[in-house]
Amino acid sequence: GSVPSFGLPSFAVPVRGPYDPYGLGSTTFSTTASEQQQSDVISYAGNNDPSRVWLPEVVHHFAGYLSGNELACTLRLVNKATAAQFRGPQYATVRLSLQVPHHAFAWRWGGGGATRSLTVRQRKQLPCLTARSGNIANLGVLLAQADPTNPLEGPVMVAAASAGQLEVCRWPRQQGCPLPKDMFDAAARAGHKAVCEWLLDEGRLVHEGAAFAAARGGHAGLMDWLLARTAGAQQRDDVHLLIMVAAGCDLPALQRLHHPYIDGLPKG
Repeated sequence: GSVPSFGLPSFAVPVRGPYDPYGLGSTTFSTTASEQQQSDVISYAGNNDPSRVWLPEVVHHFAGYLSGNELACTLRLVNKATAAQFRGPQYATVRLSLQVPHHAFAWRWGGGGATRSLTVRQRKQLPCLTARSGNIANLGVLLAQADPTNPLEGPVMVAAASAGQLEVCRWPRQQGCPLPKDMFDAAARAGHKAVCEWLLDEGRLVHEGAAFAAARGGHAGLMDWLLARTAGAQQRDDVHLLIMVAAGCDLPALQRLHHPYIDGLPKG
């Protein structure tokens, strides 16, 4: 079909309803008198018709510059030929962790009972994936729903932090939401220094777990930055830190920390 389907990580949710503004899902088309007259004008224009540049090879070329969701929710709705050109499931599935055009998101998830077909687990995934996409307007659609899953809850902020979506992190905070305990670790492991800096500005103290998370994620520079700001650095668990560096970072980073640790061990 020409209408896109929305997918969560482990399942697809088919779109049902009137979201088909160009009649692409219809097998029959009605033509009014004005539309027939317009068709006659286009036929008369012949090669001067600017719509002739809408060639499949040209469309395929610039489609490569669109995100998968723009293609599924917008480009495929231009006309019937474009829908037929991009008819495979790889073009018709919307990945919610990526930016979703607001018109499509609001249509699918904005109506009453839009999440009724989802399991509880899937309802919890929906705002987290939307937070990862960085679209605050789409989170607002979910917030307006009478649904037990609140997009202002802690897991949503953690998801935003792990994706480096600083503005999405700020949005719940501006509405008085507390900062989740594992938000720092999520941002550090993914290497998002800007989110870590913001958390510091918000008064969240750096603990050594955040530096360990950065090391496990392979972000040696961020690890050093966090270690310099870690409360209680004198009681740092160097063995655990070395294990995390060995698991996530390169050999030079491990050697840089390993030699001072060995030299600091008691002799004899």
